[in-house]
Parts: sequence; C-alpha cells; structure tokens
Amino acid sequence: MQNKNQKTESRRFAKNGKTEYKNRSWKIGNYFYNNNNNNLFNSNKIQPRKEEKHKKVDGGDVFLSLPSDQVVDCIFSDKLLVQSEAKVFESVMRWAKHDSASRDCFLPQLMEHVRVRLSEALPFHTLKSDMLNRYKPGYGDKVILVVGVFDERSKCTEFYDPKMRRWVNGPNMISKRWKPCLAVVKDNLVFAVGGSSDRLKPVRTVEVLDLSSEMPCWKPSVDMLVERHIFGVGVINNCLYAVGGHNYSDKELDTAEVFDYNTQEWRMISKMSTRRSDPGVAVLNNLLYAVGGNDESLRALNTGECYDPSLDTWTPIAKMSVRRSQFSVGVLDGILYAVGGHDNYNCLNSVEAYIPSTGVWITIADMHVARFRAGVVALDGLLYVTGGSYNMIVVDSTEYYSPETNTWTIVTDSTKFAHTSTGLIAINRPRYFKT
Repeated sequence: MQNKNQKTESRRFAKNGKTEYKNRSWKIGNYFYNNNNNNLFNSNKIQPRKEEKHKKVDGGDVFLSLPSDQVVDCIFSDKLLVQSEAKVFESVMRWAKHDSASRDCFLPQLMEHVRVRLSEALPFHTLKSDMLNRYKPGYGDKVILVVGVFDERSKCTEFYDPKMRRWVNGPNMISKRWKPCLAVVKDNLVFAVGGSSDRLKPVRTVEVLDLSSEMPCWKPSVDMLVERHIFGVGVINNCLYAVGGHNYSDKELDTAEVFDYNTQEWRMISKMSTRRSDPGVAVLNNLLYAVGGNDESLRALNTGECYDPSLDTWTPIAKMSVRRSQFSVGVLDGILYAVGGHDNYNCLNSVEAYIPSTGVWITIADMHVARFRAGVVALDGLLYVTGGSYNMIVVDSTEYYSPETNTWTIVTDSTKFAHTSTGLIAINRPRYFKT
C-alpha cells in the first residue's frame, strides 16, 4: 500500500507539463554559490549572484564551469527558474559530459536532486545498463562524521562525503568536550560518550544524535557510571561498551561498563587484566578488543586482550610489534588495524594489522604522515585516517589505506579545519543529507 508521501509523489508525476515546483525561480546559468553558507542544516542561506545582462542561462558556459558542490546547491534549490525539470536534467548531463573523465562519479548524487517526471526521463533510460547502475541514487552510502573540527574542545561537528569530496558543517553538540568517543547503535543513533569538559575534567555525560529525524540535533542520554577520558568504545548487539581510560579518582582505569539500549541502563562488566588509558578498542566477530594504551606508570603498552560478552571474561591476545599509546584503531574486512600513535619516545607513522584467524599481528605500509590522536574510520573498502598531532603540531591532512595495494594515499581535499580527535565515525547517508 502506498503511504502518504508516495501518493503525494504520484500526484506530482500525474500532472501535465506545467511547472510543478512553483518556487523554482533562479536561473541555472546565473547561479553562484556563497561559500560562507555551506552548513548542511542551513542550506536555505544559499545566495545567487545578481543577474548580469547578456548572460546565457540553462546550462550555458557559466553553468558548465561550476564545480560539483555548486551544481548540487544550484539544482537542489526550490528557487530555480526552468521551463521544465527536463531542462535541469539536460543541464546536469551536459555538465557531466563537459568533463566526463572527472565528473561521471558525481552523477549519482546529482540525479537525486533532479525532479524529473517519467516521460522526461526517457532519454536517461536509453543509457547503457552499466551506466544506469552507476547512476542509481546514493542513499545508503556512507559519510563520515567528525567532532572537534575547530579545536579540541569545540561543540562543532562536520561531515565528509568521500564521493562528492566535500566537507559540510553538522549540528553542534550540547556541550564542549575533548576526545569524546563515538559509536553507532541501531544504525542511526550516534552516541558521543565521555571525554573531558572545557576545563579538562573527565566526564560521565553522554549525548545522542538521531540521524533518522528530520532535523537531527544532539540530545542528552544516560550518563556512564564512571567518569572516563581517553578511553575506547565498541558496540555489540546494540550494547555500547566503554573500556579503560583515565579519571582523577582512579588514574588509569582497568574497568569497563556496558550500556544496554533496550533497558537504557549502564552496568559494570569484568575488569581488564591491565590498566589502560588511551587504548585502542574495537569489535571483531562479536568480541571486544582492547590493545595498547598507557599503564599506571604512563608507559606505552604493546599488549592486548579480548572480551567475550557471553562469558564476561577477558583473554590475552598476541602482542603488537611496537608499544603504542594515543593511537587509533579501525576494522576493515575482518582485520583490526593499529594506526600511528606514540611509543613514549617518538610519534609513529607505522601501522600493523591483527588477523583473528591466525592470532598474529603483521606490519603493513607506513603512513605518509606520523601522527597520534588521529581519527580512523573504514569506508568503502578503504581505511581513512584524518587529523591528529605530530610533535605538538596539529595535523590537518587526511590519507587512506587500500588493502589491495598496501598503499596510503593523501586526500587532496582534506578538512579545512586542523584538529586532533578520535571523534570520527562512518554513518549511513541519511535522506536529509544534501551535499
């Protein structure tokens, strides 16, 4: 049965050739984007440049020269003056063909904003089948959420769309916090857990961002039982685990706790065998791994252990090849990666991978940039590393690792905001996400 929205769309498509989107009033050829207004949640602030005399419109030279992000903002607007949506479609196709080698990859996102009727879309359906597959809407794709993009104690968040290669501002958090841990529960709930306040005091507070809502905003969630700073989190079966860390009462922590989303309660679980602040924490095959970090003497560790929720026990695993604290971990294709960090003496650009089937660590290619306290996330078969610090200097670069080639590649369109944070996570592209 069609829902209300589907029926509304059907009525739109059933109308005759008259313009259906009455607020389409800007001319494509005279559209210019205001770079200061790129907030995802304030896209209505986009401004056109005043029309110039003798300027051609409807996909002319000006439109063909626009970068991809400005094309998206142009065709997404309700204030676009066109005779029919077919003109928008034709302009987008001309824009792509103008430099097909570098622009074809943007067509899936651009087509999401073309409000073309079925009859007007017929030329599109004459494309070859392999091209049609490439141009399917991109909902369900991943984007990256980053916290702490202006400075380490900021409320600000930012999204990165790797397909459109564009950074977009996200909703501000409720309170400033340094190094919160991020986790996704039930596919659309992003939890920002613990960290420290703007006065560098470890906190128990938790915030949650519901990505399924129309206008997502951060809201308070249930506080942890223990104040935790520089710790790690993982999610197993919609249960959120917080592991290790540091606070002023117990210094380096060997404790861990779990939040059950169904009961909305935190409870303590078995302690680790070793106190660990700044550990790397990740989930592999429904097991929780805690590796490296600092012990109570602030010595970097190379040991690791694995928690089985069904047994409530921790088991030692193989040691890493080097000691690492303030490093980052990521899981890609069933392999756990330990990235960069510090060994008490040097900032590291080395990376190693733990293969659970063999129970051993192997060394892989070094990063281009040595960094600690970086953000790491797996996305589309690649491992992205962004931000971090190097010798007291904040790093503003991003690079990604390809397991197929065992190589790292610098991302040329790195974030414009230098930051050091492990507050980095991949999320499903929400339907409201318009880049």
